[in-house]
Amino acid sequence: MKSDLLLLAVLLLSCCFVPASAQQIQVSDFCRLKRPLWKRKLVPVDKQLATVDFLTAEKDFQFLANGKTEIQAEEGEGTLTLRMPDRTAFVRIDHAEYGTLIWKPEGGQLRKKRRYQARLWVWDPTKEYKPRQQWVVFKVSPPEALIEIDSLVRTVRTGETQLQLPLGKHPYRIEAPFHEAAEGEVELTDSARAVKVIRLQPFYSYLAVYTDLPTADIFIDDAWAGQGQATSRRLTAGLHRVTVAEGLTCRYDSLIRLHPADKQVIRLRGQELQPRQWHRQPSAARAAGLSTTDANGTATEQGYAARKRKRKQTADSSPADGLTVTAPQPRDTTTVAVSITAPDERTEIWIDRERYGTGKWEGRLGVGFHTVHSCQDSIESAPNMIWLEADMPVELTLPTPHAALGALNVHSNVAGAEIEIDGIPQGVTPSILLRLPAHRPLQVTLHKAGYKPYKTQVILRPNEATDLSVKLKKK
Repeated sequence: MKSDLLLLAVLLLSCCFVPASAQQIQVSDFCRLKRPLWKRKLVPVDKQLATVDFLTAEKDFQFLANGKTEIQAEEGEGTLTLRMPDRTAFVRIDHAEYGTLIWKPEGGQLRKKRRYQARLWVWDPTKEYKPRQQWVVFKVSPPEALIEIDSLVRTVRTGETQLQLPLGKHPYRIEAPFHEAAEGEVELTDSARAVKVIRLQPFYSYLAVYTDLPTADIFIDDAWAGQGQATSRRLTAGLHRVTVAEGLTCRYDSLIRLHPADKQVIRLRGQELQPRQWHRQPSAARAAGLSTTDANGTATEQGYAARKRKRKQTADSSPADGLTVTAPQPRDTTTVAVSITAPDERTEIWIDRERYGTGKWEGRLGVGFHTVHSCQDSIESAPNMIWLEADMPVELTLPTPHAALGALNVHSNVAGAEIEIDGIPQGVTPSILLRLPAHRPLQVTLHKAGYKPYKTQVILRPNEATDLSVKLKKK
């Protein structure tokens, strides 16, 4: 037991002599996974080893159990799974770019037949977070459609849907009943979400009318279409009125049903064109003056001529945290000599959340864990965890404080909800908000007409996106 503690102290002290700017690895949210007896198969364990699932998007880590036994990680979707020896007291985590971390599990040792989970995250204060995924919002007409993008099929019920996809180009296809399918490509960048407005064109039908009367006027839906024979413009599926008139005499008046993409031909001759009474006078004919009468009550030829010249105009419109550690053990009276150097004389030195001085500080601290960080112009560096062992002096160089910034991925069950951070408008959902202050609470408010406002508080991790999924409720 004493040899293990000595080895731990040596490793921790060796990390202290690494420039603190390299200490950019953190472990948080450590817990043991438990399930009820009837669901234990959902959490498989190893009878001889302890299993740890690290949630992380990074790779190329090296893990040493108790600082000496290398453990190969099994890579999964956003997960690194380690199988540690029983009673592992600490783990050394190395990364070529982000440095070294000695992680001591909260609550003691890692035991066999148990499965644990923790979040392993890294950050570099000199680098700005860049999202690897982005949101795209599809606004579709008609409101009920199917979207296929990256082999993913999603049903649109309300005319709007939102998807979070990797950066780059994504081909899509949108289909709806009785409408022509639309295909295209959306390109996602890390700067802002994409919005695609898609208006599907309906399958149009056509109607052709042929008669034996070369001077007969043909009306389709009360609009003059031609003489003797006529072909309609684009028509939607459903009932359409066909009227044939010669002079002031109605020769044919009936409703014709068209199906989607139907090309229907009507040939009228002989008995079908016998004079008959109007079932109802075409509105276009009335507007053209067909009902105009002279002093004797007889329809005038001028009214008929005006009706003949009447044309219907149609137009289609299309829019265009820090490391979790065990509670501090009671300290004895033994203290250790410590020397801490800041980058310059203006930089403050903080130990265990207390200000100890600026520029450089030398003194004695009790044995055990301590949190050390620098601060300048109200900007704090990431905290460093150090372990002090009796009779082993420590020299530590602190990094220059950088503004800790993070990102917030906000999305809700309805797109277009307005986002406010600390009372300042930041756009609408869904959005990835960049360059927000980390390590302090942010007041987030979402509101949209017809829905109850939603308020919450979040604390961002530096150089990482925190996900916030909100379900707005109707008023």
